[in-house]
Amino acid sequence: MTKRTTLIISMMLGAFLMGTVFIFAVKPYPGADFAVYQRLGHNIAAGRGYSQEISAPFIPDGMREPLYPMFLAVVYRLFGFNDVAVYLIQALLYSLSAFILYRASLEIADERTSILAGFIFALCPFTAYYCGMIYAEILATFLLVTVTYLLTRYVRTGGVLALVIAGLLTGCLILTKRMYVFYPFAVAGALFLRRRPNIRRKALEIIVIIFTMAAVMAPWAMRNYATFGRFIPLVNGYGPGVFFYISTVQFKGNLTGVGYENNPLVLEQFEQMFQEGGFSPAEKESFPFVPGSSAICFKYAIKNIQDDPADYVAGLIKKIPRLFVHVYSPGHEQGPVYITSAIALAIYAIGLYGIWVARASWRKMAFFLLPIVYLSLTALLTVMTSRYTVPARPHLMFFAAAALMSALNRRRGPFEKKL
Repeated sequence: MTKRTTLIISMMLGAFLMGTVFIFAVKPYPGADFAVYQRLGHNIAAGRGYSQEISAPFIPDGMREPLYPMFLAVVYRLFGFNDVAVYLIQALLYSLSAFILYRASLEIADERTSILAGFIFALCPFTAYYCGMIYAEILATFLLVTVTYLLTRYVRTGGVLALVIAGLLTGCLILTKRMYVFYPFAVAGALFLRRRPNIRRKALEIIVIIFTMAAVMAPWAMRNYATFGRFIPLVNGYGPGVFFYISTVQFKGNLTGVGYENNPLVLEQFEQMFQEGGFSPAEKESFPFVPGSSAICFKYAIKNIQDDPADYVAGLIKKIPRLFVHVYSPGHEQGPVYITSAIALAIYAIGLYGIWVARASWRKMAFFLLPIVYLSLTALLTVMTSRYTVPARPHLMFFAAAALMSALNRRRGPFEKKL
């Protein structure tokens, strides 16, 4: 066995073991989405359809993205209604993500930088934390880092198959988390801004990305049309406008953003929205998980910014240090919160420095930078929670590895291939 193979196996095993720590040794705090995903997975596995209901009638659901509940259903069908099986498979996905990060890094960096990036990701606890939870973050991380690998490989080799698979997996990303709905267009923009290909080639690349993404999403949109009688490409209610609205009220009197629904301004504006939107009593009870909520929430978000732009900017500034670091309420403090947060801050600071160090190669690293920029802006402009930026973390850790290798490079001489 070569030294390289030994390091790769050690990296993947370390990632798996780190994931199992948060399955058996430290019990993460389950949030509200935990039970919703669990019920959806149980009902699909039991043949009761895509429904959140605990008992009959099992009303079809249209408010949750389908891919992660379907992933849960497959695990439940294979291993029974056992969440530990889900956690262990997520630990395997986490381990595979570390390997794919290594392979993606190898497309643009030397062997040692790539191995180090994989090890930093594998052994840092603040992403492995989600292996022991019924949340979509580990699956989304696996999908996003795979898309990054395929796009980076496509740019280097020109292999169309890599581009096609990247487009298909981008569609899967959207079906996993709605926040990626604009990601295919960000990818298309990055492809278009490349120097070398001619306009015709760039146009074909964009068509491939958009159409393959749409092909993956089409069956779900058709299901929604058959179920609800209207065109719903992804989810029925709680769209981007709702998230944008929450971002404008999230920090009014509450730094963490928890419990914004009890904010007097929110309650007052909800009443105005009910009257203006003509929502029924049943829809008021479920608001904003109802059709039409996104559009009217977007309107009030703009109003809030216009009424108090300074407050909105102050809220954005408060979010910045929390983009990648957890902010826990007392109920969450069941793990090594302060230790992991300190490690996270250190690695992210090194990662940001690495982005600066690698500035001469930003074009070559566009698809490593894109997830960091896209998810950071999404978190800033919508709901602030560090959970949503989890899939960007392996990309930032690549830049942390680049920064560390750059420091070593000055001391020990050049490596096989410079960044």
